[in-house]
Amino acid sequence: MFGKETKPVQAPDPIASLESRVQELEHRIRAIDTEWTEMYDKFRRLHMRLAKRDQRDALEPNGHPPISPMAARLLGGGGS
Repeated sequence: MFGKETKPVQAPDPIASLESRVQELEHRIRAIDTEWTEMYDKFRRLHMRLAKRDQRDALEPNGHPPISPMAARLLGGGGS
């Protein structure tokens, strides 16, 4: 009308905006999943180490399981 043609202003595409938000959220979920998988693995390994230590601590200091009083008498440890 005044010598220049103007292009109509386009509103942002709501579907493209939603798709980009979904992709960003999927990326964040994958990152959180990876982080929690790593933390669970660390926790599991720590738990296994503690359980193994508890088993070792249940043994006598010399590394052998405690023996019964009857076994001690048979081996000559306790005289009656």
